[in-house]
Amino acid sequence: MATAHHLRPFLLPTEPLEPVTVASTDLYLPDRPGPHPLVVLVHGGPVAADAPPPARWQVFRGYAGQLAARGVVAAVPQLPMDGLDLLLGECATVLRDAVRRARRHPAVDADRVAIWFFSDAGLLMGEWLDDRPRWLRAVAATYPRLRLERQDVWAPVAAADVLGTAADLPVLVTRVGLERPEPAASVAEFLEAARDTSVEVLEVPGAVHGFDLEPPTAVTTQAVATALEWVVHRVRAEDAVPYQRLAAYALLRRDDEVLLTRISTRGHHAGEWTLPGGGVEHGEQVRDALRREVHEETGLEIEVGALRDVHSVHFTGRSPSGRLEDFHGVHLIFDATVVSAQLDPRVVETDGSTDAVAWFDLDAIERGVVRVLDVVRHAMRGLG
Repeated sequence: MATAHHLRPFLLPTEPLEPVTVASTDLYLPDRPGPHPLVVLVHGGPVAADAPPPARWQVFRGYAGQLAARGVVAAVPQLPMDGLDLLLGECATVLRDAVRRARRHPAVDADRVAIWFFSDAGLLMGEWLDDRPRWLRAVAATYPRLRLERQDVWAPVAAADVLGTAADLPVLVTRVGLERPEPAASVAEFLEAARDTSVEVLEVPGAVHGFDLEPPTAVTTQAVATALEWVVHRVRAEDAVPYQRLAAYALLRRDDEVLLTRISTRGHHAGEWTLPGGGVEHGEQVRDALRREVHEETGLEIEVGALRDVHSVHFTGRSPSGRLEDFHGVHLIFDATVVSAQLDPRVVETDGSTDAVAWFDLDAIERGVVRVLDVVRHAMRGLG
């Protein structure tokens, strides 16, 4: 007879959703146009002879329905889990084939995939950490077994042994406090190996697969929802577009003062002060670009002197257009002098990334009275 908790309703309210079956894999599709990210739910064992197929257990239908409602395709492959220890090699092959076929489905965004392992299926997780595909965005493991102790059968790579090769891969482990000694020890080993990584742990006392052995509790229900949101957030994560920007800046001095410009709401770090200057356009001479940018931001004509230093920044953030960028800024800092007859600075390009310009005392900048970017302090090194 099937274990009772396999047949109880899923904790979260879930609208019934019939899957599309493709080569022994059930696909649960969102009701909106795709392509959508994909989450593969990998069931564990062992399975009683008279139990329904694990892929059709209500728990996996529940998880799949919740994922589809969140705009994610859920795939539940049917693995040959009877006699698990003897069939792990076959299970690994079936899982790889199921993921490959699911990624080819027209409703799926093949570049956004997460795999969620349950129970003994956690033994298959190490392979995906060891050789992470570029499209694998996250891995989750609920009530997992992460190492096979038997030596007389085909043994997969243990997750704890290869965690370092996937250090940037988001990983979630759900612990419920009811693990048998062997799975509990394998999870403890994994978390010890993950001490200096970004692996996250979700504690769910007294539950199995999102089911209580007693009537459901608010804690367990919330934990299931938290795990779902964690997986969905990471599989839907937007790619940061690599972008490198070359810019030139002028260090303009007047006695013990430095000329600075304030970043408008159109730019990153709005409200902070920086050196006058900006981006070098494709094919533009660097000094010509600096003269142009300084005039747009200050109204002043300058003579560009020697290259003083080079500064750079690297971060991920939103550009003014809203695009998520993996941004690398390279800043060429030049000594410069004002040569125009009119010495009072004013912003000429009023709809750009600068909304104010002013002279500031060196001491006020050094004391932090003025909020400046790091490039300013970098340029001021050695000034007195």
